[in-house]
Amino acid sequence: MAFRILVVDVSKLARTLVKNALLEAGFEVVGEAANGREAADLYFKLNPDVVTMDVIMPDMDGPAAAKEILGKEPKARIIMVTSLNQQSIEGDMKKVGVLSVLTKPFEPRALVDSIQSAMAT
Repeated sequence: MAFRILVVDVSKLARTLVKNALLEAGFEVVGEAANGREAADLYFKLNPDVVTMDVIMPDMDGPAAAKEILGKEPKARIIMVTSLNQQSIEGDMKKVGVLSVLTKPFEPRALVDSIQSAMAT
């Protein structure tokens, strides 16, 4: 069974890179969003298995969107994908309920491994 993924990033290029890596690994990309508000709305409409989410976005940032999603669906699986220093935000993201943080640029295998780890929880 292919895991269903929602890809969230302010950058269309970043969304495309993430999406291509996921499709090559056999995952199904069920939706894309450019900000946290769209992400939260799409999450409840599409019910994906995993969300990959940027941290810095307009309208609603990644941490706020993660809080909203996890507040209504505590079992949601969210992986942050960011250009920020991973060590500086990882602790805060774990407190919110985010499962892992990947720093851009990343190897596609790291993304795949993070999703497989998320699905094992």
